[in-house]
Amino acid sequence: VALSYNDVGNGQLTLSGSNTFTGGLTLSAGDTLVLGHDNALGTGALTVGGFGGTYNLAATNGDRTITNDFAGQNWRQTTVFKGSDDLAFSGYFSVRTYGAGESAKIDVQDADCMVTFSDFNTVANGVDTGDGFKKLGDGIMFIDSSFTVGSGSALPFTVEAGTLFINTTAQVGDVVVSSGATLGGTGTLSVARGGATEIVRVLTGSIAPGDPVGTLNIAEACDIDATLLINIDDTQSPKNGTLATSGALDITGATLDFNVTGTATAASYTLATYPSGQLTGTFGTVDNLPAGYTVNYGTTAITITAETTAPTPDGMTWSSV
Repeated sequence: VALSYNDVGNGQLTLSGSNTFTGGLTLSAGDTLVLGHDNALGTGALTVGGFGGTYNLAATNGDRTITNDFAGQNWRQTTVFKGSDDLAFSGYFSVRTYGAGESAKIDVQDADCMVTFSDFNTVANGVDTGDGFKKLGDGIMFIDSSFTVGSGSALPFTVEAGTLFINTTAQVGDVVVSSGATLGGTGTLSVARGGATEIVRVLTGSIAPGDPVGTLNIAEACDIDATLLINIDDTQSPKNGTLATSGALDITGATLDFNVTGTATAASYTLATYPSGQLTGTFGTVDNLPAGYTVNYGTTAITITAETTAPTPDGMTWSSV
């Protein structure tokens, strides 16, 4: 049995129980599908019909893990995730990224909502035109499977709002992090357009390596004009986020910011690594540096180290002369 839901853009379908239908479900533009059970979609795939429009999904009765495949989003379509309950998709999830002046869009609206994709795929059909992929909304999105935005030459990849964690290998054409948005993760990001290696440029917004700690690898050079945000948590292993570039790192005039959970107690933390002698510039601003630490720009790494004070022998006092 296959199901199709079409309410001319104004309807909401709530599936609150465990279902067994096998033919899949088709959602029409403008409608909202609310999932109240991990098996709400039966055993078939979820598809969206037609071209263009917005398709709305939400979880209810708590966080949901959906194993069904999701297929058919076209480049003029936007998939919107509503509400604060989290959604995790372990099945195949595909979006189309081509079309002149168009992009595939995923909008995680609520800042408390986390949407995770374990098998994220972009479909270009050999056509490399358009604006690639855009992540919208104040919420958090995780991509945990390898993907390429485009085919022969990769297409742009934009984080317009909220936070996107890339915990996988991703090849994209350009990386754009908009003001107020954050790109993080523990994966490897490479940039190629037309076969030419390029530079990952963070012109606005923040790049925050880790999830929230760990290493984000850039398989190219990296130019940060905005903010490098470092998370520190001594209860985790590793204890902080680190940006590792295979090419040169340019931080001229950038901002270094810290988010410390608890208290920083380690003798040193490595913030970024790069090939020997391949660092250009220093940070123009350093915000929220943990008390008692200094920033060091080394040949192969940027670190912060705890300041040390020579001990005073018992029974002795120092006086000026």
